[in-house]
Amino acid sequence: VRVRSKQGSAVALFNVTVNLNASALNKVSGDGQSAIIGTSFAQPLVVQVINAQSVGIPNATVTFNVVSGPATLSSATATTDSNGRASVNVTAGATDGTVLINASVTGFTTTFTLTVRLQGPNVTAAGIINGAGGQPGVVPGGIVTIYGTGIATGISGSITSGNVIGPLPLKLANVEVLFGATAAPIFNVSNVNGLESVTVQAPFELGAPGTVIVTVKVGGASTSVPNVPTVPLQPGLFETVNSNGLRYAVAIGDDGRYIGPGVGARPGEIVRVFVTGV
Repeated sequence: VRVRSKQGSAVALFNVTVNLNASALNKVSGDGQSAIIGTSFAQPLVVQVINAQSVGIPNATVTFNVVSGPATLSSATATTDSNGRASVNVTAGATDGTVLINASVTGFTTTFTLTVRLQGPNVTAAGIINGAGGQPGVVPGGIVTIYGTGIATGISGSITSGNVIGPLPLKLANVEVLFGATAAPIFNVSNVNGLESVTVQAPFELGAPGTVIVTVKVGGASTSVPNVPTVPLQPGLFETVNSNGLRYAVAIGDDGRYIGPGVGARPGEIVRVFVTGV
């Protein structure tokens, strides 16, 4: 501050320090996020330092530290801007779990809670198909096969529930499938020649035509596929492949024998074939 006499012959300079005392430290954004192990969280953690009049305090130093959990910070401190806001970026660690991060300034502390999750299976709408006919989409009550990666890692062949009579399991080989919020019974989880899949029965409660969110869970990881189309009808005929690679409908005679090459149907015999999506 410069002070000058009325005649202007005398001048005095004073240094004045204005102390803005913090009255609160508020979370602005970034809380409640989740990120896959080894990746950055999408949003920075942002706080605001305010005074008693709820005005942001600039040039205040905010300290950030990881209290617990697998994560690292871009910086241990950050200086507030003209609006009193400070931020840091967070990177998920190599393991899954809950992360607690404190932000502190002049005796005030606030805590952010983040989640580090495992990499979910790689599934798209194109890999969710009729379990017999192979058409994309879902029929209420129909059999659906979901193809992707990360579904049956470490499995060779197919794992089934082994139930001949009774309900199918809702979790098999650490895999679960949900249509919306409804868990689907699982027929098998397979990894055949590197092609991974899970086959389930879609809930009868699905509305069709329409769409549904399909979620595939493997262990603690999950992937959700939105806007999977549901259709009222989508017939698919179950088939088998012979040693020459030719495809035949699965057909059974009235005495229980399989009908196919070299085993024909008899005149007047009732032959059963198996379909889904009707």
